[in-house]
Amino acid sequence: MARHHMTQDGKVPFTQEEEDAQDAYEAAEISTHAPMRNWKRDMANFGMSRSMENHIKEVHGGVAGNAFDQAIYDAKVARRAQRP
Repeated sequence: MARHHMTQDGKVPFTQEEEDAQDAYEAAEISTHAPMRNWKRDMANFGMSRSMENHIKEVHGGVAGNAFDQAIYDAKVARRAQRP
C-alpha cells in the first residue's frame, strides 16, 4: 500500500525516496523497540502478577510455598534479569 501526504489538495503519493526513507525508519524502530516490547509481553503473560512476585520476594524471602508457584516465580525472576 502506497503512503501519501495529506495536503489541502488531497492525497499526494510519497516519492520513491520518501518511501525508502520511511521503510528504513520503520525497520529501525522495529529492531530497536521489539526486544523491549517482547520482554514486556513475556513479563505480563507469566501467570503471576508483579504484586505477587514482590510479596513472595519481600515477605517470604523468595520461597513461594509450593512447587507450582515456585517454578513460575523462579522463571519470572530469571526473565526479569534478561531485561533488554
